[in-house]
Order: sequence, then C-alpha cells, then structure tokens
Amino acid sequence: MSLLVEDCPSLAQKILAKDKGYFIPGASFNIKKHPDVLMRIIDEYNKCK
Repeated sequence: MSLLVEDCPSLAQKILAKDKGYFIPGASFNIKKHPDVLMRIIDEYNKCK
C-alpha cells in the first residue's frame, strides 16, 4: 500500500510504520475496521500536497 502512495511521503511513512489507523493486519477478523482504515488513507492521500 505504501508504494501506491509514495508521492505522499508523510502518508507512506505512516503506512510503513504501521501507525494505528493506517494498518490492517493480515490476520484481521474485524472486517468493520477495514473500510475505516482505507477511507482514512484515501482521504489523507487526496489532501496531500
């Protein structure tokens, strides 16, 4: 995911660092959190300058 947003270094770093709210574990059973994380990443990417 961080490679997809590499033109926004601050967001890519949050994803690489697995900051809370920017990471979905591979064995996650709480599928309700996935859309929240993805929307947070999309929103921040769209606001990135």
